[in-house]
Amino acid sequence: SYYNDLVREGDYYRLASLADNGEYDAWMVKSQDEREILVTFVQVLNHPNFKSRTLCLQGLDPQKTYRECESGRTYGADTLMYAGLPIPRSWGDFKSTLIHLEEV
Repeated sequence: SYYNDLVREGDYYRLASLADNGEYDAWMVKSQDEREILVTFVQVLNHPNFKSRTLCLQGLDPQKTYRECESGRTYGADTLMYAGLPIPRSWGDFKSTLIHLEEV
């Protein structure tokens, strides 16, 4: 699998817990060299007309810049940690999103 080495050898961070918030789970894996990040977001329960959500990432070097691989948007690591990564809106319960970021 494409993400096998990253998931197996990277540093794991729990960003949110369904047990704590009752709505979603989120975690990230950061490669040892900090060049790649994989964010997994699982929306367990949806809320109609709910505003967009952001996740604050953890353990990044604030001087680095990352590009979201699918959309091409770039973010400063400090922005990702303090303002958060925007999570695309999913409609329905039990929806998941995988976001891959690479250092620019």
